[in-house]
Formats: sequence, C-alpha cells, structure tokens
Amino acid sequence: MAQARNYKVEYRRRLANAAKRGLTRSQARGHPGKGEPHASRVGKKSKRAKSDPVLDSAIAAMRGGESLGAAAKRLRVSRERLSAYAKDQAGAVRTGARWTFDDRRGRSVPIIAQGHFNAITITVPGYDAASLAGLYWSQASEAAQNQALWAPFIARWSGVTITDVNGREYKFSIEPNDIYRTLHADEVDWSRIYQIYSN
Repeated sequence: MAQARNYKVEYRRRLANAAKRGLTRSQARGHPGKGEPHASRVGKKSKRAKSDPVLDSAIAAMRGGESLGAAAKRLRVSRERLSAYAKDQAGAVRTGARWTFDDRRGRSVPIIAQGHFNAITITVPGYDAASLAGLYWSQASEAAQNQALWAPFIARWSGVTITDVNGREYKFSIEPNDIYRTLHADEVDWSRIYQIYSN
C-alpha cells in the first residue's frame, strides 16, 4: 500500500530549498512577483522562444487597443501563452488597463537611402524603428502618386536618418528621381519584409 504524501512537509521543504537559492517565497510557490523570474529559470541562461507570427499579430492588435483577452480569443490561443509571449518577446508591461511595449526585436525593412541606386533592406532594432521605415515608404509612395505631397514629404524627411542593428546610419532619400526609379523597379522581396528576429 502506497504511503500517503505529507504535503505540509513537502511545502516546507520547498520553501527551505528556495531560500537556500536566494529565491523569494512567491518564486518558491511558483507565482513570482513582478520582475521576478520563475524559479526554474534562475541561474540558467535565458532562452527566448522563436518568433510566432500568430502571437505577433495578437501583439499588433493589442498595440491598436484590443485587450489581451479579446486578441487571445480571436486567434484561439490561451491568455497565459499570449501574456507570457508578449512579456518575453515584446517587453509588454501592464499598467492599469493598458499594455505598453518595449519591443527591441530586429525587423527587416526596405528603405530608399541617400547614395544608394536601388532600395535596400536593412534590419533595424525594434518596433519603433520599423514603424519609422514603414511610414517613410508609405509617404514616399503617396508623394510619387500625388505631386502636391512632395513639398510636405521633403520637409518631413529632410535629414532624417535610421540606424540598423549594427549601428550603421542611413539617411532617407528625398530625391524624387531616386524614389520614382526605386518604386517602379519593384525589386523589393516583400515576402521577407518586416520579418521579426527573436532576441
């Protein structure tokens, strides 16, 4: 006959072992506090999950104001999985009812850079830099289709630069001929654009 387990003794042993490792009581219980890693991760090199397009689309929706619960339900993933992914991959932090993000993962983006004959694809560090590149490309395309938009486009992007993950700086081109030529060349491999690279 199997001997009955003494859960109280096991619990005290668990807390004692955690204390020896310098862990908090909440970590020992399996519910780490804000900013605390799980006990199983303490002392181990952090290993980030691979980028997941489905979960990244949920994060994009959360940036747009959708709640974590609604995004998880719509995409049929668990709230816990999405929450853990958002925190680990996109630096998500919940403040009250809102989520803020500090997403520093690299992203491939196309730009029309001054001094380059064709569009180039660079990897930039983080969501904000990728958004800047996307905004430039969108406004350049609009200006190429509407002459009235050239003056505000040039004023907006004159002297603006972007830096890639290796620290190399590029200046956005504001030359109409460069932009026309590049947009009509259609040499950008869009299947690889905005690909996210895990940290």
